[in-house]
Amino acid sequence: MSLKRLFSWFGMASITLLVFVGGYWLIAGNPFHQREREALPPWPTSSVEQSDAAAVTVAPVVHRAVERRIEVVGTLHGFEEVSLAAKVDGRVLKLLHDVAEQLPPGEPIIELDPTDFLLSVRQAEKALEVELARLGLKAVPDKEIDIQQLPAVVQASVRLENSRLRLDRVRKAGGAASPEDISERLTETRLAESELENQIILAKTSLVSIQLKQEALALAKQQLIDTIIRVPSPSQKLPGHQSSPITYTISHRSVAEGSFVRTGSEVARLVIDQVLKLRVQIPERHTADIQLGQKASVLTAAYPEPFVGTVTRIFPVVDPVNRTFEVEMLIDNLDRRLKPGSFAKASIIIRLDEQAPTVPLEAISYFAGVNKIYVLQGQTVRSVPVSLGEQSTTWVEIREPALPKETLVVVSGWSKLVDGSTVRVREPASTLPTPR
Repeated sequence: MSLKRLFSWFGMASITLLVFVGGYWLIAGNPFHQREREALPPWPTSSVEQSDAAAVTVAPVVHRAVERRIEVVGTLHGFEEVSLAAKVDGRVLKLLHDVAEQLPPGEPIIELDPTDFLLSVRQAEKALEVELARLGLKAVPDKEIDIQQLPAVVQASVRLENSRLRLDRVRKAGGAASPEDISERLTETRLAESELENQIILAKTSLVSIQLKQEALALAKQQLIDTIIRVPSPSQKLPGHQSSPITYTISHRSVAEGSFVRTGSEVARLVIDQVLKLRVQIPERHTADIQLGQKASVLTAAYPEPFVGTVTRIFPVVDPVNRTFEVEMLIDNLDRRLKPGSFAKASIIIRLDEQAPTVPLEAISYFAGVNKIYVLQGQTVRSVPVSLGEQSTTWVEIREPALPKETLVVVSGWSKLVDGSTVRVREPASTLPTPR
């Protein structure tokens, strides 16, 4: 037998011996520590309350006054938004003000070249003077003109009177006057009468023509005035600020100096931004909830604090496409912090519930799309699915089911609980902060 084979046999025998000894050790136990194990006391067993009860803290349900709100979004608009347009054709001569400037009513903004309109005024004045001269007048009288006193009519009246006198003398002469003389005087009288009537007609026509020329002159002067485009003068006052003067802010300018504008073309846009309007769309199911005068809390992306709005107009028609109706709210903006066109979110307060049950936010357990709370019943808890309502930073309203005031809910330690779990209240029941 070779040396190599001898070592191999010896190794296999050693491994077999070790396996046999180890198996015996496991089956028979450790004889060296048998007495020590038998001397140890038995493992203590605790009661059900000590081993299974979960330590939790609880708080009572608090009934408080809760404001019912409707959350909506919309866009801020100016109290009035005006598009200024040119009333006459012309070239822009001067820009008197620019974007973002605040202007009082009646303030000039843009001036057009008045040259052509000055000439039109002079032309209309000369045409009026011609008509006045035809009647022998130097100026338009303040009161109604007596046609019988006009020179042409007076002259025709005198001629008629002379013709009638000569006709009377011929008739009184009797046989001394020939029939031809009588016929001639009669013809003169008739011609004089026709002349008087004609002069009266011409005088009336001239008076109407004078009035026409007056209107043409007034139109030319108005067009000259319209070359200066001004801020409009509103007739209404700011709601809630009757004594505050209205000012307009230039929000857009459409022309530059030297540009030519046509009648009716926009030159600038103005906005009254001391009070803003928030227009929102509200689902038709809230038709009975919205009333005039209701307050709203308005939030914008620009400021963290809310602004106060008031419902001032409810549109009477529901849009058949999206089944909503429009509501308009007014927001004070005397400091002009808010900008027209901004996005805003409004929370309209529709009513106040005095006794709404609330629990701490920590009491709400959310899993698989279900909100629930654990209600303490003696030494156990009951899992109750709930429907949530309004909430603040510390509490949330429980809309369903109804919870009595004396109900205690678990606010901490509920992560290890199931329906029917035995619990141990770690602290005395605490109360929520006093409702505001």
